[in-house]
Amino acid sequence: MRIQSLVAALLTSVIGLVGAAPSFAQKDTKPIELKGEAKRNAHAYKLERGATYRLTVKAEGFVPILHLADKFGPISSAFNDAGQNHASLVFSSRETMEYQLIVEFDPLARIEKGPHTYTITIEKANFAAEKDIKDPLKINAQTVKMVAGKIYAITVKALNFEPDIRIIDGAKVVAQRDNPGPMPDPFGKDKLDKRELETTLTFTPTQTKDYRLLVTVGPHSKHDAGPLNYTTTIAELKPELSLTAKITKNDPAYAPHGGSHHVHEVKLEVGKTYQIDMISKTFDTYLFLENSNKEVLVSNDDGGGDLNARIIFRPTKTDTYRVIATTFARERIDAGEYTLTVLQNANAQPFNANPFKKDLFPPK
Repeated sequence: MRIQSLVAALLTSVIGLVGAAPSFAQKDTKPIELKGEAKRNAHAYKLERGATYRLTVKAEGFVPILHLADKFGPISSAFNDAGQNHASLVFSSRETMEYQLIVEFDPLARIEKGPHTYTITIEKANFAAEKDIKDPLKINAQTVKMVAGKIYAITVKALNFEPDIRIIDGAKVVAQRDNPGPMPDPFGKDKLDKRELETTLTFTPTQTKDYRLLVTVGPHSKHDAGPLNYTTTIAELKPELSLTAKITKNDPAYAPHGGSHHVHEVKLEVGKTYQIDMISKTFDTYLFLENSNKEVLVSNDDGGGDLNARIIFRPTKTDTYRVIATTFARERIDAGEYTLTVLQNANAQPFNANPFKKDLFPPK
């Protein structure tokens, strides 16, 4: 994939970061190990509020899946789509409580002749400076001060691995972006090797404070292709359009779709890359983009992650474009409040971006 650099006109501040890697050993103790024979086993373990942990399962004879659950249900899962015998996740505990660590077979992977044993390792992170990732199952971290209300693009460019990004506020993960990597290759010929991949996360903090930025190695990566070098850039983006509005059943229906809608006009310039986000906590958002002739150029439902819509668009001509903000529902309803932003972002990625898909933009 050809990596684009951030356009200088976009940046009011750019910070080059070097990771600070955790040692992950708990003070005066060895990492905790939980062992078992594979079926679907659950282990109870208490995690401390405010601590960041790496949870790793290593298996013999099968590809494992590791689930983390609290008293309300599943929180996170770790897979290894490359068919390797380990899976790892990073978790920050919001309160001190007992969690369930559940191990099971990956039903899509081959199971070898037994015994099918595994070991779960639980390690608490203690952070220390490091220039690259020496252990691909560990994480690198950097503390960064960000200002409330500003929009930041965090871009990690990595050599030999797919970088995943998480932003942690105290003990809470407030934003994350995983690089999906290539589709799994059953013949093992498509492992990442001497390739540069990038992941971009757009983040708007609600408070001015220090946030912890975590960089981890994605599961498709070839772990022996090191050193696993990477660079992190944080750029403040200035919106071309930013607003909050509410969709109700009294709003007109959008003819090509049917749902209640609003129209927002914005001038976009030829050759630049724009990220259009529609976010709501109350309904499933849907975006359409039209040119000045009211012709639909592109639409999106969940490209922003969860039920949020995102369009990545590179105009072939400078024009006043029409952003149609509507609902996934095909009828007029009292949907609720939403925010809409249009950003010029040279490194823009849809939430489910495939780093090997070069054409993220609609045809000319």
